[in-house]
Amino acid sequence: MIRLGLNIADYRDDGPRNPFERLAQLVLAGEAAGFDSFFAGDHLMSDKAAPGGHWLELYTTLSALAARTSRIRLGALVGAALFRNPALLAKTVTSLDVISGGRALFGIGSGSHAAEHHAYGYDFPPPADRVEILEETVRLATAMFRGTPTTFAGKWVRAQAAVNLPPPITPGGPKVLIGGNGRRTLRLVAQYADAANFTGADDTVLELDAVLDDRCAEVGRDPSAVARTVFRPVILARTRREAERLMSPWQRDHQHQLGFVVGDADEVGYHLQQLFARGIDGVIVQLPPAHNTPERITELGALLLRVLDE
Repeated sequence: MIRLGLNIADYRDDGPRNPFERLAQLVLAGEAAGFDSFFAGDHLMSDKAAPGGHWLELYTTLSALAARTSRIRLGALVGAALFRNPALLAKTVTSLDVISGGRALFGIGSGSHAAEHHAYGYDFPPPADRVEILEETVRLATAMFRGTPTTFAGKWVRAQAAVNLPPPITPGGPKVLIGGNGRRTLRLVAQYADAANFTGADDTVLELDAVLDDRCAEVGRDPSAVARTVFRPVILARTRREAERLMSPWQRDHQHQLGFVVGDADEVGYHLQQLFARGIDGVIVQLPPAHNTPERITELGALLLRVLDE
């Protein structure tokens, strides 16, 4: 489902260009370089770790990219369940699938960054409540993807004979990717998702992979039915020393926690190859903002394709 994914976190342009034009240029470079999917983050503003970042609204952006691209699939890494009315979210993802000719991926999570939610007037309930909202959102959306009138009465989510026409082009609706490392979230992955997305160091990822196997067994689902993907920030340079110099203090402090892959082409390639060797199905990579150039994306795409061929 997802083998080589690209995430671009900051596409501000210090020159005269419209920032969307820069993003489109980068995504087109990724498509040409062999990435099978592009994921945009669902944020409305930056957090303290990266102040001043530019964020266009997620689904407006993905729909515009759908008109510019032809092959690459498009999704959220991951959508914040609290940002949109769930029935309207199902309609929005369906619209993206139709506009893109069946290339939408439904990435969704329980939300993060409380300050961002509060700044835009959203409540940010405790984790247990957010996971319940996530579950009901996924259940409603996947029901509406079938195109038949949908009535849903949950604890948090409601719809009354909601009609979703035209239906998605993708048979059965866009594939569902649920992001999150929490144990409750992984149970939802086992129940409803086509793919999981893990974050963190390699040992964390392998632990989560095993937990997901257990959750699948608990709900009676074949673990192989759920693709395993990993988010990996990559800092690629000619030498490891040069790559380390490119890291910000915040990146150095969070290198292990977030699973940064740092080094030259051989080191980065070996690290990603080891993930595939350990049973991970796909990686979604992100370059630092200063490296978001067509040339660097092309270089990274070529490296990843070599990794898959080995």
